[in-house]
Amino acid sequence: MTDEEYEKWTKMKLTSWEDLLAYDFKEDTLIYIDNLFDGFLYNLDVDRWWDSLIYFYFQCIKPKSNVRLLITAKETEIERACSFVKEASQIISEACFIRENVYPLSHDEKITILKCQIKLPNSASQLIITEKLISEIKEVRCPIGFPLCAHMYAFEEKQTQRDISIFQSPRTYVRNQIIQRIKDNETGDVKALFLFLIYCSPLAPSHSSEKPDLRYGEECEAFLDKILPDDCMNKMKPFSFHNLNERAEELIDTVLIRPNGTFEFKHQIYLEGAIDYFLREYFDACVDFFPLSILRTCEMQDVSKDQISKLVDRMKKEI
Repeated sequence: MTDEEYEKWTKMKLTSWEDLLAYDFKEDTLIYIDNLFDGFLYNLDVDRWWDSLIYFYFQCIKPKSNVRLLITAKETEIERACSFVKEASQIISEACFIRENVYPLSHDEKITILKCQIKLPNSASQLIITEKLISEIKEVRCPIGFPLCAHMYAFEEKQTQRDISIFQSPRTYVRNQIIQRIKDNETGDVKALFLFLIYCSPLAPSHSSEKPDLRYGEECEAFLDKILPDDCMNKMKPFSFHNLNERAEELIDTVLIRPNGTFEFKHQIYLEGAIDYFLREYFDACVDFFPLSILRTCEMQDVSKDQISKLVDRMKKEI
């Protein structure tokens, strides 16, 4: 789509199924949806997603020659989503899906992507692409996709933290980044900020458009108090809600972004990293009080048998 013949095309990025129904898409338009079934919404919205996709196909794609829809999604999430429409899942899979390993990035494309990330504002200006790095990148296979890893590599401020492990184990890198940000802030502002943003994310049952502004810490604290019982907040102290907006400003581009004036984690992997932090640090409190829609994002590969038993008991109560 970057070729000259597509230069004048309109390119739109959508984030919800409602958007597919809201616009009258003209000819020569590319619509892009990233992470369609993101692991949090599919169990709530998958039926409406399918309805909107079917509507979009018959209203926009079939009657028009130059309207394209490009979707990215995790293969596991696609399989779960397709399970809701069993009679069509094989047809959908064969006709509509392109697996990422069919068209892997070439070595030159990887280096080009990394160079583009380095040129972005606020990236690490002292970063130099060495022959050693070029050689290491040639062999690496990123579990979450090369462009995001390249972005994290380019924006890492500490030279000692910027190495090939970002490409090999990005989730570990993000988890350590989250932990360090919380440790560096002794007052508890950053920890409070991350907990607040977790409960402002789409995966929280309380998710709505009406959320307190970070400039008003007391309102943010009251928002969490309504959702989480006192026992949970007490077990995870210290928290401070006095300077949430200032801490969020400091984390722009490294951990957070601010689309449309509202702070949020810059990518789902950072949201998952923050949840992972709370679960590792305060396992009992999280299992007792966090909703399963939040707990299900954690891999839990290194938890003890006793902790697994506690989690099983919680799931039985939910059922």
